[in-house]
Amino acid sequence: MVNLFRTGPAQQGSLTAALLALLEHSDKALLNGLLERAGIPLQARPDAQLTIQFPAPDAPPDTGLISGPDFQVTITAQAPGEPWDPAAVLELPGVPLAISMAGKAPPGAHGLSWEQIDRWLAAAAETYDPDSRTGFLIEQFRAMLPELGIEYFAGFDAPLLAAGPEAVTTLSQFYQVAGLLFERLAPAVAGLRAGATQVRQSRPEELLAGYCYRDYADPTLGAAGFLRVALNLPQARLEAACWLMPGEAHGRLHERLSSDLGFRAALARLPHQPLLWLWSPDNEQKLPLDSLDHESLDGLAWGDYQAGVFFNLPFANFPAENLTGQVLALIEDLTTALQPVLSGGVIH
Repeated sequence: MVNLFRTGPAQQGSLTAALLALLEHSDKALLNGLLERAGIPLQARPDAQLTIQFPAPDAPPDTGLISGPDFQVTITAQAPGEPWDPAAVLELPGVPLAISMAGKAPPGAHGLSWEQIDRWLAAAAETYDPDSRTGFLIEQFRAMLPELGIEYFAGFDAPLLAAGPEAVTTLSQFYQVAGLLFERLAPAVAGLRAGATQVRQSRPEELLAGYCYRDYADPTLGAAGFLRVALNLPQARLEAACWLMPGEAHGRLHERLSSDLGFRAALARLPHQPLLWLWSPDNEQKLPLDSLDHESLDGLAWGDYQAGVFFNLPFANFPAENLTGQVLALIEDLTTALQPVLSGGVIH
């Protein structure tokens, strides 16, 4: 649907024209609400015959005039990125109103920002039926504003602001404890997987999103394969995963899942039944192993994905002690079940 207020390329003054068109074809109460919001001591009577001129006579192309009996308001408005001289409105007849991105007005003029206009319209819209003419026009006008980079910021509520510092402190404390877990886990992983070394850890932007991990590599995982242990805060889960990139081990995993019922059964017997996680920059899938067979695997475009076999443990199930040992047991269970893939053994 074409927006009534944005039917072609933007030209200087087109935003002012759109605002004046909204006021011209809406209830007088909308115009009066704008005047009140701007602190202008004028009100248009419901039966007043008003004339809207755009551009205003002998005025810049971003200026319009609303006039009627005992009523005259000159509006000039700055669109994002447009040149603008707000002082020009002072030289024109009528009470001057300057609308800009910052809301500043020259001395002698009333000023509003576009964010204030949008917030005012959002409140006004609640008083009109969306199917009424005024309600529809407000909706159309406000739908145009984000295209121009104009949208009001709803702000922080008091509880959210009060919780912010404590949330940062809590998150920092959580990651300090997580660091201790990973410090103790690293030598344990190295002892479990000969030659395993830590190759990556979560980046700051991932920590900000609540995802904290360490990656470990060893020769059996292939050139780019790795084990990952992760704490996923949004999901409140600890994850342990074995990731294989396209290559020999990756191909063997596909073959085993397709053809070796014993291999799938060994994975299914694990205490925390794992899932198959296929990931690419364009897509990802998490699949129960019991849903897979030769036909379904062949339809997955296997070679386009990194393949991970993983399981997770809800934070609520964390043991009171020996969490490091339990995480290590998860890794051992997983890598033992995957040994036919990691060792390159022949299917019998």
